[in-house]
Amino acid sequence: MILRSPLLDQIKTIRHGFGTQSEPIPGVTLKHWADRPIWKQIHGTEISRVHQSGQNCGSVDALVTQIPQLPIAVVTADCVPLLFAHRSGRSIAAVHAGWRGTIARLTEKLWDLLIQEGEHPREWVAAIGPSIGPCCYEVSPELIENFKSKFPEVDPARWNPRERMLDLGSLHREILGKIGLGSIDSISACTRCSEKPTFYSYRRGDRESRQYSAIIIDPEF
Repeated sequence: MILRSPLLDQIKTIRHGFGTQSEPIPGVTLKHWADRPIWKQIHGTEISRVHQSGQNCGSVDALVTQIPQLPIAVVTADCVPLLFAHRSGRSIAAVHAGWRGTIARLTEKLWDLLIQEGEHPREWVAAIGPSIGPCCYEVSPELIENFKSKFPEVDPARWNPRERMLDLGSLHREILGKIGLGSIDSISACTRCSEKPTFYSYRRGDRESRQYSAIIIDPEF
């Protein structure tokens, strides 16, 4: 099975899905999966605009395209996947955000770029996919303090509900709200402890396997 965002489902030409162990590649993209770009995620802040099938995007953690029938995706096993779409269905984006990408403000960097290109956040919707939750994501006190210093504009109670527990999904919801996204959807399943469905989880020991979060503009679906 895959998980889907009701917000993205409202856009007629957009197909998407958040993969699980049983369906790591969302089936709605399989028809065009071979056309996806080539990319390597490095927990960084580089962004690539995808213009053609099979494009070699290099080392990036965010992809943007306006090309129909060309899927873009990110791969995760605890990090936060984010999928974006313009309400018109003409443009989409995908972001991979672990704690390094989050603290380096990759999501804000993406939106700085899109705004410079004339986009208006209120005309877009976002879906925050499954990631390791505050139930399972224990980190060092030093990292918590680092996040507090990097995000002074966000109440720590929003993303640090208990001592040493980090909620990256909730932090991204706060970040997107401050950017001004028109609507934001969250799928709160924890990749480490969820049983229905189950996910690949790095913290649970899955070192090689991952699931994809993918999105495509497909007017002919």
